[in-house]
Amino acid sequence: MAQSRSLGDLASTLAGTSDTDISFDSGTLYIDSSNNRVGFGTTTPTQIVDIVGSANVSSGLSANNINVTTANVSSRLSANNINVTTANVSTLALSGLIPNLVGAKINNLIELSTISPIAANGTINFDVLSGSILYYTSNSTSNVVINLRGSSTTALNSIMANGESLTIAYMHTNGTIAYFANTFSVDGTTIPPKWQGGTAPTSGNANSVDVYVYTTMKTGNASFTTFASQTQFK
Repeated sequence: MAQSRSLGDLASTLAGTSDTDISFDSGTLYIDSSNNRVGFGTTTPTQIVDIVGSANVSSGLSANNINVTTANVSSRLSANNINVTTANVSTLALSGLIPNLVGAKINNLIELSTISPIAANGTINFDVLSGSILYYTSNSTSNVVINLRGSSTTALNSIMANGESLTIAYMHTNGTIAYFANTFSVDGTTIPPKWQGGTAPTSGNANSVDVYVYTTMKTGNASFTTFASQTQFK
């Protein structure tokens, strides 16, 4: 049975001439030479690379299958199949799972939303990196422009690939005057949506909350197609 040794046997282990297991800092890094496995935070790795603890990936993480307890990925997490217990991911792409949802099991999905207690007016910058739902709870004071973007410093065009789409919901509160979202833009460029029913709304609904749902697909560099609907809630 292989014995755990220290740094002295590292050279021969890396050269493939030793069956000695190597442990650094009491298991911070562990090389299991007998089973050809590497452990981070564990001295008993069960996979070729076994990480026990949180993983922080500052660029991109791509694999065929990902099974993670806790993940913090600041860029893109991409895989054919993903099983994550707790994840903080800026951009999540499921390349193999989305076309066939037979194998997808989602117990609960909680989306980030922004509730603004002020009156909607002028241009509403919808930052998708902060959430997919935006609710203005006070009565609007004018018609509004919905400008879809990543954030104040990030263009939507820079975080979406061709063929990708996203859906947002904007909740517009009206008093006695039926203001509405009369213009839609992406990264500051006006994109006339294709409206459900074939006709764009010409007003909102008084004393109601109008919910606008926009599904935007990137069709080319800085080129987008948007499908939209307006629904009254009262």
